[in-house]
Formats: sequence, C-alpha cells, structure tokens
Amino acid sequence: MRIKALPMTLAAAAAAMLVAIATPVSAHTCSSLCSQVQRACTQASKAAWDQARYACEQEGDACHADCQANADTCPGDCEAAAGECVAACGGVLDCEAGCAAGRDECLAVCAGCDDTCDAAEDACREQASADRDTARTDCSGARETCTTDCVDPIDAGCVSDCIRGEHACDDDGRKAYGQCKRACPTGGDRNGCTKTCKNEAAAARELCKAQMILCLAGPADSCIVP
Repeated sequence: MRIKALPMTLAAAAAAMLVAIATPVSAHTCSSLCSQVQRACTQASKAAWDQARYACEQEGDACHADCQANADTCPGDCEAAAGECVAACGGVLDCEAGCAAGRDECLAVCAGCDDTCDAAEDACREQASADRDTARTDCSGARETCTTDCVDPIDAGCVSDCIRGEHACDDDGRKAYGQCKRACPTGGDRNGCTKTCKNEAAAARELCKAQMILCLAGPADSCIVP
C-alpha cells in the first residue's frame, strides 16, 4: 500500500523535494528498508508515550481538582458518617470503636488526597514508560520480521513514494499543530490549550509513522509484498 502525498503548495512541494534530495533516506536494500521500518516504529512508540504522559497529567489535574472541591466538606462528611455509625451501634463499645476507626481513616484520606493523586500520577507515568520500553522491543521484532520477509532487490520507487507520503503527513501534522496553537486563547487557559495541541500532534505523528510502516513492509500491497 503506497501512501499518496496530500496536496501541497508549490513552495511546500519544493521544500519537501529539497529535503528528500539533501537527506539520503531512500532505502536501496532490504537492510536499509527494514532499518527505516524500525525507525518509524520507534518514533511511533515515542508519540504514543507522549500521549500517555499527557493522559496521566490530565488525570492528575482532575484528581487534584476534586481534592480542592471537596477540601471544605470532606472532614465534616467524615464526622457526620461517624455520628450516624455510632447512633446505629446501640451503645455497643466495639461497634463504636469501629466507627471511630472508620472516621480516622476517612479523615486521613481527606488530608492525604493530594498525595494520593501524586502517587497515582507517578504510577501512571511509570506504566507509560514501561509500555514504551515494551514497544521498543516490539520495534526490534518488527525489523527482524521485515528482514525475514523482504527479498532483494526492492522496489526503490515504492520506497520513495512511502517517504514522500511520510513527509507530506508530517507536514500536515505540523501545520495543524501551528493552527491549533494560534487558536488558543491568551491568559490562564492558554497553557492547557497548548498541551492539548501537543497531544493532538503526537497522535497525528503516531498515525504518520504507522502508515509509513504499512507502506514499507505491511502484510499486503507494500514495498516488500507486491
């Protein structure tokens, strides 16, 4: 499957051609083609990691916002629940002691709400890093599979089409990112908006690299599979 370059202006097309001429990226052998497959795969995993970290940060921010919203009422809710608990105990001391322990635990949760959010965000980031490391290993496996399936000589024209398609896809992603940032408001909301733009750009970059892999060495209609 060859990626068709999206329409570009004459200047953009000329710039893309100059990049292609100046940078020796065209694969002429299975070894070089499969190296490009691994490169695209690694870049896709980096983009996925960026998105995962953004999600962790968003979840952390939401968690802290909940802590702040409940900060004034949380201790009182604990005390009220404990009072209802004691009232239902009917004077049984062991029961009342259990209510007191529950109240203390509830108050500890209130006091440690932000710390809990931070711990959850840290765990989320660690998982994202672990997933990235696994993806890198998978990328090495993708290269090995490519090497097994590929037979020299390869279709150099096909590879060139894939590279042009990747350049066009990346260029579109950069333009969309710039437009997104320019649309962000000024003031306190701008930081969150620009982060959203970066996340959308990472998603687009991951898609471009995935398309590149399919174009070069996909299971059908690619440079190594006619």
